[in-house]
Amino acid sequence: ILNSYCFFNITLDNQFVNNKENFILVISQTWCSHCTNYKPKVENIANSNKVIVYYIEYNMLSDNDKNIFNSYIEFSGTPTTVFFNDGVEVVDIRINGDATEKKIESVFKDNGYIK
Repeated sequence: ILNSYCFFNITLDNQFVNNKENFILVISQTWCSHCTNYKPKVENIANSNKVIVYYIEYNMLSDNDKNIFNSYIEFSGTPTTVFFNDGVEVVDIRINGDATEKKIESVFKDNGYIK
């Protein structure tokens, strides 16, 4: 867990799979420069607005965990931001790739994650 209020690094375990809450998941990879640029922007928004955001480093998962993860979520690049309501992916809302802090905050607000 980072030194922040609402931004959590996670691994693939029950914390993600069995979460029935509303939350945001950012899929990243440690070698991805766009992810490196994106992460502090999302972290700042999450902490400033008390929004729960989970952050997973896909390339750090085992092959087995990658297969399990891929059975839940399809994505083609990183960073990918996925939104969940009651533990179910909202399929028509995503942020694919890096984005400005203003754009990220706008998507969070427009979809009810920031009041």
